[in-house]
Amino acid sequence: MTESLGPLLRRHRHEADLTLERLAVLSGVSDRTISDIERGASQGPQRRTVDLLAGALRLAPADRDTLRAAARAGRHRPPAGATTPLPLPRAVADLVGRDAELSAIGEHVTSGRDGAPSPLVVLSGPAVLGKTSLAVRAASDVRERFDAVRYIDLGGFGAGPLDPLLVLRRLIQACEPAVRAVPHRLDDAAALWRSLLADRRILVVLDDAAGEDQVRPVLPATGPSAVIVTARRPLAGLDASLRVELGRLAHDDAVELLRRVIPAGQANDPDLHRLADLCDGCPLALRIAGNRVASHRGWTAGGLADRLASEDHRLDGFRAGDLELRKAFGMSYDQLSDAARTLFRRLGALTGPAFTAELGAVLAETGRHTAVDLLDELVDLGLLEAATHDRYHLHDLLRFFARARLREDEGPRAQAEHALRLRQWLLRTTVDAGLWFEPAHGRGPALPGLADLSTREAASAWLHAEADHWFAALRAAAADKDDATVVRVAESLHWFSDLWAMWGQWHQVYGLAVEAAERLADDDLLATQLGYLSWAELYTRDDPATGLVHAHRARDVARRAGNRAQEGWALYYTGWCELLLGAPDDVVRDARAARRCFTDADDAAGLLQTHRMLAEAFILLGRRADAIGADRAAIDLLTQRPDRFPRDIALTTRIAAASAIVKNLVELGDGAGALATADAAAPAVDELDVPSHRAMYLRARALALAATGRTAEAAADLERAVEIREALGDRRRADAARAQLAGLS
Repeated sequence: MTESLGPLLRRHRHEADLTLERLAVLSGVSDRTISDIERGASQGPQRRTVDLLAGALRLAPADRDTLRAAARAGRHRPPAGATTPLPLPRAVADLVGRDAELSAIGEHVTSGRDGAPSPLVVLSGPAVLGKTSLAVRAASDVRERFDAVRYIDLGGFGAGPLDPLLVLRRLIQACEPAVRAVPHRLDDAAALWRSLLADRRILVVLDDAAGEDQVRPVLPATGPSAVIVTARRPLAGLDASLRVELGRLAHDDAVELLRRVIPAGQANDPDLHRLADLCDGCPLALRIAGNRVASHRGWTAGGLADRLASEDHRLDGFRAGDLELRKAFGMSYDQLSDAARTLFRRLGALTGPAFTAELGAVLAETGRHTAVDLLDELVDLGLLEAATHDRYHLHDLLRFFARARLREDEGPRAQAEHALRLRQWLLRTTVDAGLWFEPAHGRGPALPGLADLSTREAASAWLHAEADHWFAALRAAAADKDDATVVRVAESLHWFSDLWAMWGQWHQVYGLAVEAAERLADDDLLATQLGYLSWAELYTRDDPATGLVHAHRARDVARRAGNRAQEGWALYYTGWCELLLGAPDDVVRDARAARRCFTDADDAAGLLQTHRMLAEAFILLGRRADAIGADRAAIDLLTQRPDRFPRDIALTTRIAAASAIVKNLVELGDGAGALATADAAAPAVDELDVPSHRAMYLRARALALAATGRTAEAAADLERAVEIREALGDRRRADAARAQLAGLS
């Protein structure tokens, strides 16, 4: 595997015996930029930057070429699992007719100060009038006045506007990558977001808001951070400190925009005025029309105006703005190659604006490299926008135009047919990716040339990046009652869901699967999916009461089916819900019943988890010796039957059980035994290397160290536990570790 840019640059710097600061002096590249590259925050710097660094390092030609290649790779694809940094799109260089608005927005967003209400700009107006371009340009002009500038397309008028919690999650992880777990309650996530803004100056652009509720949780209360919101509606419910309502460009400004885009030799003033009239002051129509002329040396503004005017009879009954846009779109479409035309109209089958080259390849029925060439052709003609990380953006009206051409050129059923083919590919790929996370991994058939599922990390990255698309495909399959597919997809994601529990949509995934299993009249499937739904409610939504309802139903269905294993899991989920609801006696009863089921079914994984649940219940009942016995039974099972458990499950369970034993031994006055147990678990902690489990272990070991008089070492463990929990965004557990630390003194 090719070495990524950050480690490669760091290795060359160390080989040259240069400090980061010395390399900055020799290359003329700032030390902050070099640090960002080495840390992976900047994965694809420009070639000039790379060449300056290569020169300062005196790299041989082959090493220089390798460094360039690593930078190119970073510009096209983020590392597996990387957090999207939410950069601004490229600002429009020839923005005209918006000077007053630009000045007002820039002055306002930089006016914030500590203790004063944070600046909020609401930029509203009808579609395609350049709200996004104005917001991005305003943010670009003042970006040096802020610590960071972040941009999110809220998709307000698309098929699925972003949920406010998802918006917060993306912003938090973009501004503070060290936060690995964002609270799943909206109020808690908003509080965490505002705490991150407390000592920073961040400008956020929220583009295409659906309404006030989508925006309000993101708004800072006071301080120098600022927000620019664009929306078609005025969002009157927001207490905006500056409102800008955008209208169409004045005629002279429209002419000036065309003049800047079209070379002088291809236009005269009368033709520019005529073309501006046809575009009706719409910036998007003006830019597309201007680019069409500019990209063809033999074209003129007058010739394009003639062609637009000759099509009036085809557009009767449309509003003026839509009429002019369709003329511009149609002219762009006519200039495409046959293959690019096919791809463009089939993009109308997409349900959302953002997509990858792989999805384009599926729709075009071609390979990825060919699809990239066709997509670049669409970008060149202004029918598509290139976004970061090999993604593309299709504007709403262009997507509607694509759908119209799809109906006209391929027939009225074409959109549904292509959407079905795309859906089938997405769901097959989702299943294939999910297989990587099965305990006994046996990867399914790959789809060569399209999605990269070559490793577990690549599969995880695909599932994260394409979640909006495969989830929409799953909902569509459920709506069509493709029940077998719905259940198969949900089942394939069961183990992966544990690793991305805070996604926020698992209750919907398993809710759809429950409905599908009911229609299939398959009690085994139904009991399984009800169990998963119970997990989703109690763990990902912190709703044990609802989880308990689903767990009880799973138990009843499993008994009806005679499925002892699923009856055991249903009782297991029941017990955890009861544990969170404060009913430990019920937990003990149901855990013992689950243990009998798992024994009958020879389900070692179920037995293991039941031992742990019993231990937690015994702790609540004050039966610490019994709790120790249950956790030791779990560890004994791992030792006696190692072949029955996946590595991650074995390690996490061993660490959790050992940590609980340590706490209970300390409570029973056996500090030496507690410390011996903690020391025995240390190798498992290092092997797993999961921060949350390390923090749990450190808190337990600190108890044992303190009980044996080693207070300084205990304090060091607790300080590290606080640091880890803060980095994970787990404020509740960080506070608990901090309180434990304070109790040492």
